Amino acid sequence: MFYILQKRGVPVRFFYGKRVCCIVAVIFVLFSFIPSATVAADNGFTLKTQVGFLDFKNSAIKRNGIDYCVGLDATRGNNTLQFMYERREVKTFQPPLHEDLILNNFFSKYRYRFRNHLEFNAGYIRMGDNIAPTDDGNIYSFGLGYSGIKQWKFAFTQYLSDYQDFDVQQSDFFISRGFTWHDIQFNTCLFGKMIRLDNFQDNSYSRNARREYLTPGIRLQASYHGFTGFVGALFGKRVFAVMDDGFKVQHHAMEFNKTYMAGLAKKIGGGEIGLKYVYHRATELPPQNENVVVNVVVLDLKYRF
Repeated sequence: MFYILQKRGVPVRFFYGKRVCCIVAVIFVLFSFIPSATVAADNGFTLKTQVGFLDFKNSAIKRNGIDYCVGLDATRGNNTLQFMYERREVKTFQPPLHEDLILNNFFSKYRYRFRNHLEFNAGYIRMGDNIAPTDDGNIYSFGLGYSGIKQWKFAFTQYLSDYQDFDVQQSDFFISRGFTWHDIQFNTCLFGKMIRLDNFQDNSYSRNARREYLTPGIRLQASYHGFTGFVGALFGKRVFAVMDDGFKVQHHAMEFNKTYMAGLAKKIGGGEIGLKYVYHRATELPPQNENVVVNVVVLDLKYRF
């Protein structure tokens, strides 16, 4: 849709900034007053914490780092509000950089379910970075999901990233199918990311990137007696991508070309503990440094009350 409007002369930046922020705010307010009697959902809160350990190999910029996240999900009937704060500290090579990297990012999302089958969501991300030009970036999102055909689920999400020197449009497509074999619940998910950069050739930070990217991916999950395990992979190249359903952003100038992941979680009473491993291979843009390997180990803790 945004490509068509752009070809007709509508500026991409029309969809960014204060106008989009106001639209998202109005949606938040309007949907917060919709009665929640149509869905029998549990009211409550989920506290989420996450600690990630990052190791960079063959990088010309980064050594290693640690990532802290704390979040809260609040559900009342059909309405769910999600918030998360992320702080990341990464040791860097000096030179070429003059200081270590520190990120302070804020994530928020609102979800509303219509009669158990259709879901609307809108989100906002605020980026804080002491080194990269993507500091003070704003990312807006809206999406729809449908799960009314047996165990099939379909979803589409549009992300609009507004940085100081360039813009990014990202369209996410998602389809999944669940089934049960004996006592094991399986879920297979196919997804894709279409990414388009605008005004990216006007600065040295993003100049080496391509205008468009297409990244397909797959995720296989199985649950058994409180245990949940998964494996997944992304196969195409991507840059400046929004990840993890809008709660993680790869906002540095790194062109990822391979990602593999695996994880295991266990429910314990009202809580859940999980461990995840992610392997990335990427190219740093700049300084056009190839074969960078990023290993990430993440510990997840959740508690519902």
